[in-house]
Amino acid sequence: MIARHKMSIVSIITSPRKGGNSETIANAIAESARKNGKEVQTFYINAIADRKGCQGCMGCKKAWHCVVKDGLTPVID
Repeated sequence: MIARHKMSIVSIITSPRKGGNSETIANAIAESARKNGKEVQTFYINAIADRKGCQGCMGCKKAWHCVVKDGLTPVID
């Protein structure tokens, strides 16, 4: 018997244009996924105030994940 799991989908909107083409397409895909019983979480990168991006610290080489804790941490997790 194959177990069916409810897969979560992450939508990451990187465009600074609210309501632009990228967001419209991503939202249409997300809505379709929701209609098919999927859970969708959307992140608007431009709206995250405390984000630094890569600092070149190379901490990820040792820890195998980003060691910078900022507004992007929940997105990366």
